[in-house]
Amino acid sequence: MKKNYICFCSILFIMVFGILTVSCDNGTIRVDTALNGTWKSEHLNGYDKMTFLNGLFQQSDFYNEPEREEFVYKGTYTTNDGKINFNITHLHGDFLKSSFPEINLEWYTKEELMQHADNTNNEFGFPIEQYYSPQNYSYSIDDNVLTLTFIHPTTYTKIE
Repeated sequence: MKKNYICFCSILFIMVFGILTVSCDNGTIRVDTALNGTWKSEHLNGYDKMTFLNGLFQQSDFYNEPEREEFVYKGTYTTNDGKINFNITHLHGDFLKSSFPEINLEWYTKEELMQHADNTNNEFGFPIEQYYSPQNYSYSIDDNVLTLTFIHPTTYTKIE
């Protein structure tokens, strides 16, 4: 009985080790560390700011009149062969206040936002799922210039 138990444990250990080794080798999450930092893209009323740090990102909008920062979304990202995949995990009340004037200016997961809509008997004026679904862009970095391309390219300059 003891031999069977040791044999079973040995086989189980080998299987777990093999699965972990294969999944770590093939499932390595890659991020381009050249993205790390803060980038800005000028627009008519101010600029957009994207901050990247080892697989985490956050976007804010800055406006000139009146001068203010509005948080938009944050989440995780991966990179591979000139592609960047954004996975948005939170939307901010700043971004949502036009649809929900009474919303608190804080970060919301999809579940929290759906609950907020249920509690206030509000309906979204837009399909909320589209914001939380993965977004895929092409990207390139040339010196201190980041170009993100979905349909049209957007250029960001590294500021930090």
